[in-house]
Formats: sequence, C-alpha cells, structure tokens
Amino acid sequence: MIAFYAAVHAVNGYLWEARRYKPANHGDRRTEIQFSLPIRGCSTSYGALLQAGFNARYDETYALSQSGARRLLEVHFRRVEATVMQALGQPTPAW
Repeated sequence: MIAFYAAVHAVNGYLWEARRYKPANHGDRRTEIQFSLPIRGCSTSYGALLQAGFNARYDETYALSQSGARRLLEVHFRRVEATVMQALGQPTPAW
C-alpha cells in the first residue's frame, strides 16, 4: 500500500528534521507519533494507514474497495501529510 509507505517517509522526514532521529521499526515510529506533540494529531490516520498496509502485505484475502482506498489516501494520508508539513513550518501541498 503506497499511501502507508508515503506516510512512513513523511513521519521519518519530520523526526529527522526535528530531532535527527531515525526510528528502527514501525513500533518505534508509532510511539514517536503518539508522544510527539507536533505530530500527535495524525496518530489515528497513521494507524489506519499502518493497518491497511499490513493487511495488504500479509493477508492474501484482504480486499480494499475503491472508496476505501480513496478514503485512505484523501483523508488519512492527507491528514498525516498536513500534520507533518505544519509541524515543519511548511505549507500544506494543494492537492
């Protein structure tokens, strides 16, 4: 699931720019999101992308509808992206 890995890179970018920190794994990254005040607001959306990404990768019976995929991208990924951009003091991309 591309949207999940795009969110991973966005969060990693924030963590590196803010603290020069590179999470070792998904669990470390998730903990950082939950406890880092500037990006805490995207925790639920990041979690939705994380779950969908793992389902897509490891559950061969997983199926995602077009509307579900659109929601993951247009709601959850955009929320992660906007939160990270705001935390970095950058303008939110105009999709």
